Amino acid sequence: MKRGAGAISASVLWIFSSMALAGSSSAEALDKLALSILQNLEVNSFDNSLRPAHYPKGTTLDQTPYRIYERASGSPGAYLARDTEGSWLYGVTVLVVSDDSTTVCFVDQNLQGSYLAASHLQVRRNQSGHYVVINTLPASPACTVSKG
Repeated sequence: MKRGAGAISASVLWIFSSMALAGSSSAEALDKLALSILQNLEVNSFDNSLRPAHYPKGTTLDQTPYRIYERASGSPGAYLARDTEGSWLYGVTVLVVSDDSTTVCFVDQNLQGSYLAASHLQVRRNQSGHYVVINTLPASPACTVSKG
């Protein structure tokens, strides 16, 4: 696993409610799931800052320059990804796990500017083994971010 220099998670304050994580057996399992979703999330399956880059259909975050992964401190089931230049940060926190889908909070941040967004998403693994967004959920206190 690649690790970024410095504590990149300090640039975003993640605020999550005490929402129950259904089907989770351990913090380690949640961490593995969060990393898998972040690496294999199809970037064109929902609105985010990567869409204007015009990546081909089916492109996952792991197929972009944002492949330096780090576990987010202080929250089980949370992982971050950035590029070598440290220009953007993407993150996934697992909120709810069910039999047919997983609900996550996706964070999208420009580290050299003011852009910061959080998306409350329901994802499912497809036949290619990638995760795709099947539903963009309404804003929720479970998926809130602010600059820290």
